[in-house]
Amino acid sequence: MVVLVTNVDLTGAVRGMSGGAAPAEQSPGQAGRAAPIVADRHPPDTTDRGDAGMHQATCHNGPMSGPRRWFDQSQPQTLQGAVMLSYITAALGLVAIILGSYPIFEIVPLGLGLAGYGVANEKRWGYWLGIVLAGFTVLLDVSILVLGVIGIIINLLFSVVLVALFLHPQSRQYQRIWFR
Repeated sequence: MVVLVTNVDLTGAVRGMSGGAAPAEQSPGQAGRAAPIVADRHPPDTTDRGDAGMHQATCHNGPMSGPRRWFDQSQPQTLQGAVMLSYITAALGLVAIILGSYPIFEIVPLGLGLAGYGVANEKRWGYWLGIVLAGFTVLLDVSILVLGVIGIIINLLFSVVLVALFLHPQSRQYQRIWFR
């Protein structure tokens, strides 16, 4: 079947005449107009392309929620760095728990992992949770440094970098505009 496209409107509906098929019956006021061919409302089956898990869940009113992601490459580099440092901190916190650390001491690093996930999905709560937990980590590291533990300096540097990435003007402007 050959389709002759005569008009495409902005809603995605294609209007045209089927080549070789007789035109549908038309009322006298519609004489000379092409019969509309409306695109399918359901998303195409993507199983043959290998990306079956990528389309959104739908209900009768449309998409229920956007796709969830662990990392968003469309965000500014400062937020990307903050997300990556948050995940690294959470992973090191999990390693510390596995090696015998008390889980109560690892609540903040695991919370930073949750904050990184929230930031990657452009959630305002993730951004603020990241700022609060990263700031708490800096205060904790400074207090440990004051007690005389010199080995905490590298951890303090990474904590300060994480706070700086979250509070960078580019990160703040992006979250103000795009986060919900």
